[in-house]
This record gives sequence, C-alpha cells and structure tokens, in this order.
Amino acid sequence: MNPYLDINYVDRTEEIKKMFDDTLEDMRNDPCIYAEVVNDLLFHWIYGTRETPLMNLFKDSIIKSKEHANNK
Repeated sequence: MNPYLDINYVDRTEEIKKMFDDTLEDMRNDPCIYAEVVNDLLFHWIYGTRETPLMNLFKDSIIKSKEHANNK
C-alpha cells in the first residue's frame, strides 16, 4: 500500500518527492526550526497533541506554495 495516499486517497508521492531537495536545503540552513517541528509532529502523531503555531506555519507554507504552483 502506498504510504503517500492521503485521507481522501489522493496520491501525494510526486508532491513529496518534488519538495525533498528544497526541504533538505532549508534544513541545512536552519536545523533548529526543523528539529522543533519534527518533535511537534511526532508528539502530535503519537499522543494526539494539538497543532502548534510552528506546525501551522509549515502547513500554511505548503498550502500557499501549492496554490502558487497551480496559478502558474
């Protein structure tokens, strides 16, 4: 089973692969913020904690990036 199917069974594989290099570069430039968001996401996933402002910042960035790409 494809792990990149979302809750609506939309395959997100290509979106995820396309973001990898940019994300890796961002991580190299600011590893602390990525360590924080990874911890936030892990605790959200494991324990069901609420979304943090940092998680929402990342989510908004991805959504805006996708909207921008769709408007080209």
